Amino acid sequence: MNPIKTVAAGLLGVMLIFLGFELSITRPFETVYAFAENPAWGLGPRELAHCVGFAGCTLGFWSLMRSFSSQSGRRMNLIAAIGGLCMYPVFLRWPEWMPFTIDYGLRKFICTIGIPFYLLGTLMILRYLKDWPMLTEPLPAALMSGGGMWLWSMSWELGVQPFESVYGGSPRGYIQWAQLISDFIGIWTPVVVLATCVGWSPVRKKDRFPQHGKSPG
Repeated sequence: MNPIKTVAAGLLGVMLIFLGFELSITRPFETVYAFAENPAWGLGPRELAHCVGFAGCTLGFWSLMRSFSSQSGRRMNLIAAIGGLCMYPVFLRWPEWMPFTIDYGLRKFICTIGIPFYLLGTLMILRYLKDWPMLTEPLPAALMSGGGMWLWSMSWELGVQPFESVYGGSPRGYIQWAQLISDFIGIWTPVVVLATCVGWSPVRKKDRFPQHGKSPG
């Protein structure tokens, strides 16, 4: 997959993330319940937002992983990660003199998830890429992106919100299975699409055999 398509996938991911936030805030339609009015099985704007948002996160993280495949990409990511860390106080407390505002929920996401995980992920990738250069290949990157998003979803939906707290409040006390299923669909659909586009081999076709004029055999 060429760099233009990789960047396009990343931009699509960013657009889907913003669309997910928009759906979560505006809630353009009513929730439909699969079983009576059991809140664990409510299918509404938030569930759609989860599906769309996680699809965007998966595509965005895949595109980010692919950007580490070149030396210039690695330098740009390190500079961007440090720049994001420098901007942390601004997102934490948005200045009143700024000509535009950013929703508090989005700023909270940037401060608690975006900047810390981007910086940590960049440092970890730079550390291990020399030992495992195939991490940035299309299929491994897609599987890592999907796996990371799914672990995030499960820890949040099966652990944090039911038993610890919901956005700083009391725990929910039950598992929202509809949101978990929405997350699963949103995460693994892009992975399957990406894997189908690039092929299911973890190594690109041109790298499968030594370049000696013929394949081994």
